Amino acid sequence: MSTITKTTTISKRSFHTTLSTKKGDLYKYQDELPPLPVPDLAQTLNLYKKSIIPYYPNGENDENFKNYCKIIDNFGENEGKILQSKLLEFSKGKRNWLAEFWDNYAYLEYRDSVTPFSSYFFSHKELNNEIGKDQLLKSSALTFKILQFMKQIEDESLEPELIKNSPFCMESFKWMFNNSRIPIANRDKNIQFNPKENRFMIVISNDRFYKLYHHDENDNILSPFKIYTSLLNIKNDSLSKSSSEIVPLGILTSANRDVWAKSYQDLIDCSPVNEISLNDISASSFVLCLDNDTFPNTIKDKSRNCWHGNGTNRWFDKPIEIFVAANGSSGFLGEHSKMDGTPTLRMNDWVISQISKMNLEDFKESDGNYKIIFNSTEKDSRFKELQFDINPTIQKSVETELIQFDKTINSLDIHLTLK
Repeated sequence: MSTITKTTTISKRSFHTTLSTKKGDLYKYQDELPPLPVPDLAQTLNLYKKSIIPYYPNGENDENFKNYCKIIDNFGENEGKILQSKLLEFSKGKRNWLAEFWDNYAYLEYRDSVTPFSSYFFSHKELNNEIGKDQLLKSSALTFKILQFMKQIEDESLEPELIKNSPFCMESFKWMFNNSRIPIANRDKNIQFNPKENRFMIVISNDRFYKLYHHDENDNILSPFKIYTSLLNIKNDSLSKSSSEIVPLGILTSANRDVWAKSYQDLIDCSPVNEISLNDISASSFVLCLDNDTFPNTIKDKSRNCWHGNGTNRWFDKPIEIFVAANGSSGFLGEHSKMDGTPTLRMNDWVISQISKMNLEDFKESDGNYKIIFNSTEKDSRFKELQFDINPTIQKSVETELIQFDKTINSLDIHLTLK
């Protein structure tokens, strides 16, 4: 059981829209970034020819290669010109004409499960202090700092990145929070929600889902102490209920995307309660997973917990998912559509550096006193458990995916070489 004890010791932007009226420097370089041009058709065809040379035994002198080049040239004079003109028309008014194709082809139309095949993870550096070794203290600290980072994106006060003094595109930062991938047959979609209308996160504990409001009535971020209180109450509530009552719906997000799309629709068709809960998960700022029975210590164990966990105490469709094990080991997992690793790496680096400076003084109440809260019986109105109606069809889907997940994970190997 976790406890707290007293110790002594301005820019205009051409393609970014924001819900904030305050404009800082986050997007000030966007207009300076060059647009992505459509390559000349001849350049495209020449690059294609060069790319296939290794497939021919005699290289450029191979007769089969020369014959195929004639086919490529013929294409360029006929169908190629038509397609090039359509591509030029499509690119008009777009800063990055390739983005839509890339998002769809590489991610949203990709049908294998996102975890472990396309999502990416970071394992957090261990903190050898009272916060770092305590699951709920660390979870509270992570949540508090992540929310501060989110605020910097909302008011655009986050400093833009420069790489060798050249501006880096900050467009994808707006997709970090209150965003989710939604399963749809053949091609998923990605939905962005208004952050000011959805001031809550999702906490998953013991395979149960909780909606936790992280701002007060004045739209201020809750203190670490209040976040801690709610997380403790959530954990206790989740562990107080019989495991036989739990249907681990999170496992459905590990399925083949078309399979998950059908299960997703089954959930919605089953009950309006399910649709409300699913929408809350999608609209949430981010997801925090309390892995209450997990104690990863080795690099391999930590990597596996970050990469896929047990498959049930997760929701793999969110771009930001943080998890904290029972021993305080933590990490990040990100769904990849709309969000590459550069923005989230910056967030994780900043958050970990910030919580490394925190101590128990940061968990004091506003009156300056510490409180023993683990015996508190006061009702916590900041959170509520999401409800789901489960029918035999959904139950069967869960059972099937539990088996499939184990097969997939058992087919993976992690090998470490320490130098």
